[in-house]
Amino acid sequence: MTLLTTFAAFFGLVMLLGMVNDNAATCTGSDADRVYYCKTFQKDYSEGTKTLIFEERNVGLINSTVFSSPTLKSVVTLTLTGSKIRTIESGAFEQFSSLITLELQNNKLTTLSPSWFHDSTVLEQLNVAGNVIHQLRPGMLEGYSGLKVLNLSRNEIVSIESGSFATLSKLSSLDLSYNRISSLERKVFTSMNATLKLHGNPWNCSCEQKDFILFLQELVNASRLNDSTLVTCHYPPDLNGMIVWNVSEVNCSASVLSPPSTKIFHKIVLPALFVVLGECVFLPRQIGSLLCLCP
Repeated sequence: MTLLTTFAAFFGLVMLLGMVNDNAATCTGSDADRVYYCKTFQKDYSEGTKTLIFEERNVGLINSTVFSSPTLKSVVTLTLTGSKIRTIESGAFEQFSSLITLELQNNKLTTLSPSWFHDSTVLEQLNVAGNVIHQLRPGMLEGYSGLKVLNLSRNEIVSIESGSFATLSKLSSLDLSYNRISSLERKVFTSMNATLKLHGNPWNCSCEQKDFILFLQELVNASRLNDSTLVTCHYPPDLNGMIVWNVSEVNCSASVLSPPSTKIFHKIVLPALFVVLGECVFLPRQIGSLLCLCP
């Protein structure tokens, strides 16, 4: 019996040491600054942890059970980059009640939602660069009223609906560079005083975008457009490569007509000119000399 008890105690100690070593291999860091690097998710984390950086590479889905430890309430920075995250469910970050910075770049996310948090107003910096977001709509950022820095660069954004940034009154930096945006309305940025990054997009500089071009000129004058010389036209071909905010009203001539105006010119104006010229040629010379001074 004594031998059996001793063996059980020894086996328990071995298991405990194995768990300790496994945890040590999973998360490493410094107790001094409370920054921990984790290879995979755990059920619990060190009390007072300030920063969690995960190296998990095939996450896919984050639901409300992944981060369930109450010790996460002290975390102020969470990094989940290059983890192939496709979906984040409601309440997934509910335990992060003190989170200020969330790094989610280089994943497979297609949308954003304030429902990820119990209180999304605490968050100040959100980095979702390098995902596959196609569109921004009102509601996607509605609860993030405390945001100061928002990085949406290197997504696949084509359109941004008016009101998408309506609640971001504290925003100081907005990065929309290297997306697929060709046109925007000034009102998208209403009530926003943030510095913008807009380069790397295929901007349409036709005359119908005149108001937005003027808006960019105002941003440049107010030093609120970063890398401004890299914000260049993609369309029309005549202006390809030209700095958007350098396009002036003189470019709104017949040579740079927008497609609707070109159609009107070819379908109405040009035929009318041919009719007038035809009358000059075929009317009797004496009438023609009176009407159009033909030779």
